[in-house]
Amino acid sequence: MSSAAHPKDASSATRDLGITGIHHVGISTLDLDRLVAFYLDTFGFEQIAEFDWEPGFTDVDAALALDGSRGSMAMLRLGDIHLELFEFSNPLPPPVDPAHSVTDIGINHLCLLVDDVGALFLRLEEQGVPVHSTPRDIGDGPFVYCRDPDGNAIEFWQRPPGKPEEKT
Repeated sequence: MSSAAHPKDASSATRDLGITGIHHVGISTLDLDRLVAFYLDTFGFEQIAEFDWEPGFTDVDAALALDGSRGSMAMLRLGDIHLELFEFSNPLPPPVDPAHSVTDIGINHLCLLVDDVGALFLRLEEQGVPVHSTPRDIGDGPFVYCRDPDGNAIEFWQRPPGKPEEKT
């Protein structure tokens, strides 16, 4: 990779741009109610906002680089983690194979920290959530992947005992 992709002093770039963290991840779906219910029921998120818009809402169109869009949005929160879920009725998105590979271009998973990967794994299995495998540990703490109803991969990682917070 080029040095432009990995600046030598990332902390300097962070200060220069004023970036302080990640606030939310946006996920598009063909069924907003189903995806909201999944994140609420399975992981305990709470819905904190919802919003519908009709064609002609130029602020949304400009922000999302669309024209004449129509849709609905729900914002979910679990502690400091936020998910912004979108369902577009115009333009209609093409369906996606829920078994798509994490090798597909784009964001390939969302990773959430957990206290006990083993307990979470058992809960996911009990709820019938598609899990890739039993928990694994390749030297940096146990983790497990599952899929939401749209096939988005979610990793749950348990920091090993004594591992300090990652610093940049």
